[in-house]
Amino acid sequence: MSIPVDLTALEQLVATLGSEALLITVADHSRPHVVSVLASWTDHAITMGAGRRSAHNVGARPDVTLMWTAPHDEHYRLIVDGTAHTTESGRIIVTPTTAVLHRIAGSGDPDIPTCLPVG
Repeated sequence: MSIPVDLTALEQLVATLGSEALLITVADHSRPHVVSVLASWTDHAITMGAGRRSAHNVGARPDVTLMWTAPHDEHYRLIVDGTAHTTESGRIIVTPTTAVLHRIAGSGDPDIPTCLPVG
């Protein structure tokens, strides 16, 4: 279960979480391709460097997901879906379309709410 994150609050949340994220693209034969990236917020979009495989995947299939592995506490993750493109310099630019905070499935602690409110 997850709760939406207002995209207007996303820049501040990303700044709080730091630059380390995972970029998930879709490779040939519909396989996921996951890489660690250093992401930053620039002009209403999230930018990062990436390798040739990620750039190729974005060129062929621009829908991507970014995940920050430790939002707020150890029980929640920020997941951002977006549309990406690659610049001439090889950077990937992701325009967010949706974002959610999601509790780790099976964390097993009944005192931890499934969703963490934002704001």
